[in-house]
Amino acid sequence: MSLQMMKKAMVGAIGAAALMGAASAQALTVTPGTGPSNVYTFQGSNVTLSQSVFDLSCDLELEGYVEQSGQDLTVTVTGGESSGGTLGLCSSVTFGFPWVTTVTVSSTADDVTLNGVFTGVNVTGPFGLCGTGNDSVPATFTYVNPTSQPNSSFNFDADIGNCSVNGTVSETTGNLLVTNP
Repeated sequence: MSLQMMKKAMVGAIGAAALMGAASAQALTVTPGTGPSNVYTFQGSNVTLSQSVFDLSCDLELEGYVEQSGQDLTVTVTGGESSGGTLGLCSSVTFGFPWVTTVTVSSTADDVTLNGVFTGVNVTGPFGLCGTGNDSVPATFTYVNPTSQPNSSFNFDADIGNCSVNGTVSETTGNLLVTNP
């Protein structure tokens, strides 16, 4: 190998190492962890669940986990329930899971709001199935990095067939932190 080719190879190797270092320096960090073994619970009071002309003010609890790949966060909701409301009608609202959304984090700000769309949403209200049983529902995810707000949260304001949901559920343990250096 000539000296000229060795110099080019060395410059190429240094450039590749620098790019790999820059990419790894920008990776998100999810604390305390990711995957199904790290379950996070989100709760909200006075979440409005509507079907046809009937509005219910309910307590909503959703739980699931977060996975991270590069700058993408995938949130999978694996369970949840609705309770409270007039005459306990909110408990008649049932859900089918999982619901999944992926959001891309591009900001390094302390608290970031991202728009996502949950897919696979299945909701049945007091008067029957709300949508198709496999609906897409937009939600706004706000994560804290490390925190100036009390909790990470999801805000829903969407129609699901002949139903709608409007309200916020916040992470109850206050320990889901997303860091984007």
